[in-house]
Amino acid sequence: TALNIRNIMQTKDFLRHVWSEQGHYCVVGKDAQNIVKPFFVDTIEKATLKIDVLLKEKVDVYYACSTWIDPTERKHTNAKEQKILWLDVDCGYDEKKRKWKDYRTKEDALVALRLFNDTVKLPDPTIVDSGNGIHCYWSFTEPVDKVVWKPIAQGLKFLCVKHGFKSDPSCTADVRTIKTFLTLKTLWLYRKGSIHLLMSLLL
Repeated sequence: TALNIRNIMQTKDFLRHVWSEQGHYCVVGKDAQNIVKPFFVDTIEKATLKIDVLLKEKVDVYYACSTWIDPTERKHTNAKEQKILWLDVDCGYDEKKRKWKDYRTKEDALVALRLFNDTVKLPDPTIVDSGNGIHCYWSFTEPVDKVVWKPIAQGLKFLCVKHGFKSDPSCTADVRTIKTFLTLKTLWLYRKGSIHLLMSLLL
């Protein structure tokens, strides 16, 4: 399938795509000693600046998918709103477990995603190359409270099992989920006839 570059999505644009406008935001850094430290901010602009600082410090950077009531902790009880549903699909061979992950290649995962999406008739997802797999996002027109989001996310988890689409079930319906930021990510947009490279996410 031919891949065509379209345009550039900056960090701020991507965060606006996945985050509600209500609540606090959480950016997470993990250093070489695997010490994880969350940073809560009250605007997407501040989150973008914090991500830039952490990347310059050579720290692994993540963002929490939920927004938060208080800038204190990343727990279920503190989650406020969600603007997206998500799936985390791992690809390649797991040396420690000595077995293949969800799919052998990203291409295999994308083909399976296309079949799954057509079968259950979901809207086109936004797809991010996570390095060792793909992250799939379905964005709502309006953010929803965690109480509304939870059963919808559990429904997506059920559909994956029912139709044999492999993904990490531990994070699909968990408001505490964090996703990785790379210094360079590739953002894809699924289309029914083919999969086009839509944009590169430059931090």
